Amino acid sequence: MSLPLRLTYSLAIRPLWGMARTGDRLRTVLSLLAVGLGVGVVLAIQLANRAAIGSFEESLREIAGRANLSILGTNGIDELLLPRLLEIAGPDAQLSPVIESSAVVASSRETVSVLGIDILADRPFRNTRLQQSRLSPRDFLLLLADPHSLVVGQSLAQRYSLHPGSEIDLLVSDHRTTFTVRGVLAPEGPGKVLAGNLVLMDIAAAQLAFGRLGKLDRVDLLVPQERLAAYQSRLARELPAGLRVEPPEARAEQTEKMLRAFRWNLAALSYVSLIVGVFLIYNTVAVSVVRRRREIGALRALGATRGQVLAVFLGEALTLGVLGATLGIGMGHLLGRGALLLVSGTVNTLYLPATPGALQWTAGLMLEALLIGAVAALFSALPPALEATGVLPAEALQPGAHEHQRRVAVFRYGIAAALLLGLAAGAASLPPVNGLPLFGYGSVALVIAGFSLLMPLLLTVVMRLLDPLLRRGLGVEGSLAARNLAASPARISILTMALATAVAMMSSVAIMVGSFRQTVQVWAAQTLRADLFLRPAAQPPGSYEATIPPEALQIVRETPGVEAVDAFRGVQTLYRGNRVVLGSGDWATLVRYGNLLFVDGREPAEVMSGDTARSVVISEPFANHYGIRADQAIELDTPSGKTRFQVRGVYYDYTNDRGTVVLDRAVYRELFHDDTASNLAVYLRRNTDSEQVSAQLSER
Repeated sequence: MSLPLRLTYSLAIRPLWGMARTGDRLRTVLSLLAVGLGVGVVLAIQLANRAAIGSFEESLREIAGRANLSILGTNGIDELLLPRLLEIAGPDAQLSPVIESSAVVASSRETVSVLGIDILADRPFRNTRLQQSRLSPRDFLLLLADPHSLVVGQSLAQRYSLHPGSEIDLLVSDHRTTFTVRGVLAPEGPGKVLAGNLVLMDIAAAQLAFGRLGKLDRVDLLVPQERLAAYQSRLARELPAGLRVEPPEARAEQTEKMLRAFRWNLAALSYVSLIVGVFLIYNTVAVSVVRRRREIGALRALGATRGQVLAVFLGEALTLGVLGATLGIGMGHLLGRGALLLVSGTVNTLYLPATPGALQWTAGLMLEALLIGAVAALFSALPPALEATGVLPAEALQPGAHEHQRRVAVFRYGIAAALLLGLAAGAASLPPVNGLPLFGYGSVALVIAGFSLLMPLLLTVVMRLLDPLLRRGLGVEGSLAARNLAASPARISILTMALATAVAMMSSVAIMVGSFRQTVQVWAAQTLRADLFLRPAAQPPGSYEATIPPEALQIVRETPGVEAVDAFRGVQTLYRGNRVVLGSGDWATLVRYGNLLFVDGREPAEVMSGDTARSVVISEPFANHYGIRADQAIELDTPSGKTRFQVRGVYYDYTNDRGTVVLDRAVYRELFHDDTASNLAVYLRRNTDSEQVSAQLSER
């Protein structure tokens, strides 16, 4: 064993446990647990992000298969355009029409993804191999001809004990339908995406089931790779108005862009939890330096170099970091499942319906955990380790000399703290970078660093104020306790900051959540004025795919006791390359019965009355994301191409953070030729029993 290793083992590592007192052992255990918990939280969040979000992004690529271009429209594509699209694409291109939606298993209310394809024409695009070698001729013909036939993914089949010939009830849009399983997909290609939580249908059956007869969600293209750019450019020029062309990867990039801030915020919070471990390792190494000053002085007198002394205490920190990170790998596995449920629930509610994949451990992830623990430990131990290198033999014989120097430096620490806190305030006011609050993250780090430097001064002042009170209440013992704490402000302040950081993190999240909940409750009470709300049972949170047909809307309007109905229709569209919600509602009904809260304080009647053609109102998140205010103009994609709209006002909205643009329903029907609804707000006549009307609606 080399000299530095022997010194590290004898002077630092062995005293951590073998020769330590009970208090020192407890300090070592707390340091290991703190690092382990911090690393475990970081790992759990990473695993949950990959499983909940990465699974969805992978599914977009797998479902696209070998397609290298896709044609899309804001509210679908008329299938009568297929011959024209084939003519534009040219003889070297292959086309595959696609319906992509979701349904709900009636028995469990679990959301499943549905892919509708032309089974005969789609073979060049996707590998839809079945577990059984092939379908029987009868099953194959039924899959093509029977609109109630489908193929299911392996995971879905296992959970519901499905096999060829089984039946499954699905809630599709506004109705419940019994489907017959004709086959089970092999776990490859589309069959492995979304954890096998997929239903495959012939495109005609999918169009019928989802009420999209004559409509397609998109058309996938397979063109020669060497001429991909030329094809994309020509299609962009020649496609009919209202359609766009993009590579399949662009959809994954749009999803990543939509979820990026969410992922970064989770990651930032997880790293804050690691700071507690950093403080405790700092304290452990600092105590080790203080208690071994005589040994350090003796080693220096015998010829040990500063580098060897530095290596001793960094070795101690590295040992704590690696052991804590190893513990954190186990904690991460335990915390990962809970984190996955929370993350996937949030993604489903706020962003898009996505079935999370399984937690996947890799050697790279474990190595990353060890590296995080090691780097955090070395970083935290560097200040006390550098202090150890400055111990001179003469100083080592003077007890308390180092604490005296630290007490003298307390005011310098206070000045540095004021500068850091000032920088934190400045960083917090800076705008985001590419949609990410990078300066905000930096501000958090500066706040923690600033209060860490300020804590010795605060501790000194508080202990001096408490000294007479403790003497009066507890006698000499209380006074000695206060003076003992004041005598070691630098070391004690680190422990105080470890606790303060943990408490600050918990309280800040609690305050934020409580404030947001109260704000949403006030907003909901003032804005959602309808007596009843109806939506399709097959509509997952955050999705507008399931629709209510005009016939059902008419039934609701004719129900006794119903005075007015506001039919809202929402669709996903792109604005400046980002996904937003384009909605439509009956403005006249909203003005008379609703109460949208506008940012500038105007009443709905003032904002939404008069000529509503080519007018929109936008949500506050949309306005903030794109810097748009009332009376400005925006351009939206419609089936007729880019259309210019005047922004009438900006309203408060907490339904999504992507942003929403709302048209009058009459304008939407004219532009998009769509008379369906995503949900209904029902206003009843005065003194009408809402439960009785609800029962009538359920029956009808």
